[in-house]
Amino acid sequence: MAARPPAARRGTAFTDESPIMTLSPSINRRIRVALADDHPLIAAAMTKLLSETPSITVVHVSHSGAELLQQLRADPCELIITDLSMGTSDQADHDGLKLVSALRKNWPSARVIVYTALNHPALAQRLLHLGAHAVVCKEDSLDELLAAVDQVAVPGNTYLSRQLRGTAPVPASALTPRELEVLRHIGCGLSVVDISRRMFVTVSTVSTHKRNAMDKLNIRSTVELIQYIHAAGLANLR
Repeated sequence: MAARPPAARRGTAFTDESPIMTLSPSINRRIRVALADDHPLIAAAMTKLLSETPSITVVHVSHSGAELLQQLRADPCELIITDLSMGTSDQADHDGLKLVSALRKNWPSARVIVYTALNHPALAQRLLHLGAHAVVCKEDSLDELLAAVDQVAVPGNTYLSRQLRGTAPVPASALTPRELEVLRHIGCGLSVVDISRRMFVTVSTVSTHKRNAMDKLNIRSTVELIQYIHAAGLANLR
């Protein structure tokens, strides 16, 4: 049985040897931050918010996972804030879970906060399991991001934003067998046309199953759907 991710609540400790960060304005050295978001306006808003915090200095601003990794290799930071919908390549289906894994593998002492538009508890728990220290939903205010920064400054703490706290994930049982089959094929990288051939149905039927599943899961884009499929382990269903 796979290990369960750490509970996300204030004061909850788990084994973490990363050095303590302090966000008190009285410290002499500022916390160095790298942030990444493929939407320039969001990146600019986050930069402004963090720059107004006396104990923080924004060192890197990037707009892709590949750019973020390149900047960190040249100049590592103590705190990394990244959008989830960016992978380590330009492929649309290269999900941000791999980016988070790469960040934790290459910079294990850095704190990682994921800032995402995808509001799904199953995905949030998967991110914590991969080693992210906080998951903040973009539907919350930017003040929630500051709360996450403050919380993960304490070793052992993780943080989930208000949109993700105490929300029950949509169970796979809410989907029909055909919807689950379509999602499994999508998770394996098949196109709608490929799926229609494999299931012996029309492209329109596959698209309908996909749309119905997305509606039930409250997912708005194919990129978010792929992230959810892998987070929930649906690609491994047989």
